[in-house]
Amino acid sequence: MTEAATSAADTDDAVDTELLSFTKAVPPISFMLYAGAGSGKTRSLTRLVRDALEARAEEFELRGQTIAVITYTNAAADEITSRLPPDSLVQVSTIHAFAWRLITPFQRDIRVWVDAYSRKRIDELQSSSSKPGSKAEETRVRKLANYQRRLAELAGIRRFVYSPTGDNRTRESLNHFEVLSMASEFLQTKPVLQQIVSNQHPVILVDESQDTNAAMMDALIAIEAIDGGPQIGLFGDTMQRIYPDGKADLDAAIPTEWARPAKRMNHRSRARIVGLANDIRQETDGYVQFAREGLTGGTVRLFVTASESDRQVIEEQVRSRMAAVTDDPAWIGTGVAEAQSVKHLILEHHMASQRFGFATLFDPLYGVKRHQEGLLDGSFRGLRELRESVMPLVDAIRAEDRFAIARVAKRVSPLLSTAALKDSVGVEGQPSAVAKANAAIEDLRGVISADASPALMDIVRSVIGSGLIELPTYVVSATGPEADDEDIEVTAWRRSLSAGYDELERWTAYIRELSPFATQQGVKGLEFPRVLVVLSDKDARGFLFSYDQLFGLKTPSASSTGDTALDRTRRLFYVACTRAIESLAVLLYAADPPAAIAGAVDRGWFAATECEII
Repeated sequence: MTEAATSAADTDDAVDTELLSFTKAVPPISFMLYAGAGSGKTRSLTRLVRDALEARAEEFELRGQTIAVITYTNAAADEITSRLPPDSLVQVSTIHAFAWRLITPFQRDIRVWVDAYSRKRIDELQSSSSKPGSKAEETRVRKLANYQRRLAELAGIRRFVYSPTGDNRTRESLNHFEVLSMASEFLQTKPVLQQIVSNQHPVILVDESQDTNAAMMDALIAIEAIDGGPQIGLFGDTMQRIYPDGKADLDAAIPTEWARPAKRMNHRSRARIVGLANDIRQETDGYVQFAREGLTGGTVRLFVTASESDRQVIEEQVRSRMAAVTDDPAWIGTGVAEAQSVKHLILEHHMASQRFGFATLFDPLYGVKRHQEGLLDGSFRGLRELRESVMPLVDAIRAEDRFAIARVAKRVSPLLSTAALKDSVGVEGQPSAVAKANAAIEDLRGVISADASPALMDIVRSVIGSGLIELPTYVVSATGPEADDEDIEVTAWRRSLSAGYDELERWTAYIRELSPFATQQGVKGLEFPRVLVVLSDKDARGFLFSYDQLFGLKTPSASSTGDTALDRTRRLFYVACTRAIESLAVLLYAADPPAAIAGAVDRGWFAATECEII
C-alpha cells in the first residue's frame, strides 16, 4: 500500500563498473547479480560484454576464445544480440543451443547415454500400470512402445541430431530434455569436456539464471570451481523464478566466495506500482527497489468479481472503470490499436485462445505435449507451413494482387520450383508447370471466395490436392478419411483443421505478440503502459499456481519440495504486476469477493480505496 521512494537515474551505475572489475581481476571473480523488475538487467549484461571485449579482446583473439552468453529463450537471445555490435568474440545462444554445441562431438557417449536412459524408462514403464482403458494407461503403453522402438533402432543410427528451435521427430533426433540432461552430466563427469569449455569460454554469462535448467546450473557452478575454470556471471532475480526446472535453491548453491552485487533501481514503473511490487515480495526476501526520479504517482486497482461472471462483460467493465479512474481513454481503446492499448495477462494459453478466438485451432494441438513449445514460439512445422506459405498466398489472392500472387507462388510452391519448370519444357500433351500452378491457384481462389472465413480443412485439401504447397505427412493424413487406429497427432490435426481461416490469423497475431493477450509467464522482461492482470484458478485448470491461496481464500498446501503453490503464485504475481509502466488493474475471479478484498488489504498490497467488487 506504499508508493516507492524515488532515486536518481544513475543510482546503479557503480554496479556496472563493479561487474567489469570482476572480469578484469586476476583471476576473474564469478558473481550473481540480483536485478529486480525493470532494473536494466539486459543493459548491464550487454554493457559488461562490450566493456570486457574492449579490455580483453587481444587476449581472447590470441587464444581463440569467446565470451558465451546463455539466455532462456530465442527472443532473449535475439534481443541481446541486437544490442551488441557484430563480433566473432561473442556467442549468444539459448541454453539448449549451448548444451547441444557442447555435446555434439561426443556421439559415442550420446549413444551410450540414450541406450541406458531408454532401458531405464522401459523398466519404469513396465513396472507401473494404470486403470485399464484409462487415458493414463494409453499414455503408458504408447510411451513404452516408443522407447522399445527407439532401443531397437539405436544400432542403425549413425549420427544423432537436434534442433533447438524446430521439430525433433526423426529416429536420430534428441529432445530438449535429453540434450540438457546429457550436457549437464557430461560437464560434471568428463574432464575433457570441462577443459574444452574452459579453454573456449573464459567468461560465461547466464541471463535469467533463476529459470535456467537446474542440472545445467549445477554443472556450470561445478566447472567454475575446477582449476582454470571459466568465470561465471549470473544475471537474474530469484523472485522471478517461474518455471519448474529452474534451480529452487540457487542462492544457497552459489559458493560463498562469489560476489553478489545488487541493482536497486526500477527504471520502468511509476512509484505506486514499484511500491506494490515491494510489498508483494516483502514476505519472500525483503528486497526493495526505488522508482526512477520523475516517475512518481501511478495507478493500481484491484477488482474482484464472482467466479462465474461473464468474462467478456466483466473485463470490458474493468477497462471502462480504469479509463475513468486514470482519465486515460486508451484503457478502452479510443484512438489506439487494441493490441497496443491494454495488455491482458492471463495464466494459461488456452485462456487467450478462448478470449482472442483461436481455440478450435489451438487447443487440440496444444493437448499434444511435444507440440506445446513449437505452438508458442511459431516453430511447430505444420502450422509454420500454414503461416509462412498458405497465409501469404491467401492474402495475396484476397487482395487480388496478381504480382504478389506470382511472387508468393514462386517462393512457396513446388509446382514452380526450378526443377519443375525445367522438367515441363517441351513435354507434348502435358500442361506446363505454370499452367498447373495457375489451375491450383484458381482452385484455392474458389475455396476462399466461397466463405468469409473458410475452414482450414478446405484450404488444406485444396493446396494438397493440387500440389500447390507441400505439407507434413501428418497434416495430409488428417485431411483423409478418419481411421479407427489413427494416432493422437493426426486426431489433433483433424480437430484443429475444422477451425476457420480467421483462427490461423489470430494465432499468428498471438505468437507475434500483436494481440491484446499474453501469459503472465511469457512477458518476463517486457513492459506495457497499461496492464490488466486476470486471475482465475478455475480457468487455469492447473495445480502449480493458486491465486485463491495468495488472497487468503484457501489454506496453503504443504509441499515436500519446499516450493509450494503459494510461493510459485506470489512470484508469478510479482512478475505480472511489474510489467506495468503507468497503470495496473488486477481482476480476480473469486468465490468470495469481499473476503478476497479483505485479504489483499490485510497484506498491505492495496488500500481499501483501491479495491472494488464489480
